Amino acid sequence: MLKRHNHHKKRRLICSVTLGAALVFGSFTLPATQEVDSNAQRLKDLQAQIEASQKRKKIALIAARSAESDSERTRQQMIALTAEIRSGEALSETLEDKVDTLEKDVEIKTHVLDGRRQDIAELLGALERLAARPAALSFLQPGEAIKTARSASLLSSLIPEVEKKIALIKLDLADLATAEASLIEERSKHGDQLAAMEVQRIELKNIVKARQAEAKKARGNVSEETKRVAKMVREARSLEELIAKLNAEAARAASAQAVDRGAIPLNGRFVKARGKLPQPVSGKISERFGKKLLVGTLKGIRIKARSKAQVIAPFDGQVVFAGPFRHYGQLIIIRHGDGYHSLLAGIDNIYVTTGQWLLGGEPVGIMSPSASPLPELYLELRRKGRPFNPKSWLTTG
Repeated sequence: MLKRHNHHKKRRLICSVTLGAALVFGSFTLPATQEVDSNAQRLKDLQAQIEASQKRKKIALIAARSAESDSERTRQQMIALTAEIRSGEALSETLEDKVDTLEKDVEIKTHVLDGRRQDIAELLGALERLAARPAALSFLQPGEAIKTARSASLLSSLIPEVEKKIALIKLDLADLATAEASLIEERSKHGDQLAAMEVQRIELKNIVKARQAEAKKARGNVSEETKRVAKMVREARSLEELIAKLNAEAARAASAQAVDRGAIPLNGRFVKARGKLPQPVSGKISERFGKKLLVGTLKGIRIKARSKAQVIAPFDGQVVFAGPFRHYGQLIIIRHGDGYHSLLAGIDNIYVTTGQWLLGGEPVGIMSPSASPLPELYLELRRKGRPFNPKSWLTTG
């Protein structure tokens, strides 16, 4: 009996110990499982965040590349459109020359024709007077018979001359009609060309406006760089001093290693373009480098342009200044690398802004719409601030 009691007591003790152990281990096992699950969830969330970040980065990169591609397409579109406008300007100038030549030709032919008509009128008047002499007078007055005979002889000699001049007048009339027809045709061509150019100018103007809006949005309304340049303009007493300040500013930016995603490599390239630079505007050179002025000599050249002629960058570079300066009016200074700059003045409407990068042939502005007098573009080329003769650098002039 005692033995059985002890056995039951032993079993109760074992069960009690087992149950206690179960409770103890159970209380530790549940939180550990929850922690593992929580860590797994955090890892999963982190991976999802990383994947989302990579996806956003990829989308942003694609968008940036797309924007760069769109910007480059716009730039090439502007260059191509500007080239078409400049070709149209050259064609228009040729047509104007032809119209002027034909107008002078018509004027000369008309003058010659009027002269021949006057000769004919005088000859016909003489013939009429001779023919009116009465033959009966020769019987009444013996001297009149001699005069009548002479008149008849003169009359017979004048008739062939009149016929000859009439034939010449017919030829003159035919030539005049041909010249006038050609004049009408060339005037029509010129009118069509001007209309086509106006359409192209409007298209280019719209592209330029859109690009300017994008640039303004990207750079902000007023940047620190713009403020610094404005201060330089106020303080600079001469163009040489302004260029020196701009060069110092460029050196400061370079030393700061500022990243410019739109930068174009320039080193060593401008000097290789000698003799290949296009005139920034179509037209004839009216004043050349070194011309004597009231004070000093001309440091650049002047080009008599067309009304509303398109102005381009002569070579790749960065706009270091764009705006009004002293007596130069609207001025653009483009840095081409290795100390070379080109200066363009006399532009009516500037398209570019300070800091902007340009390709050669890209439009930078437009000349005045004035037709009398014709607008003039002033061009200077400088190296290390010193002007030099652009004659051997341009493809024309």
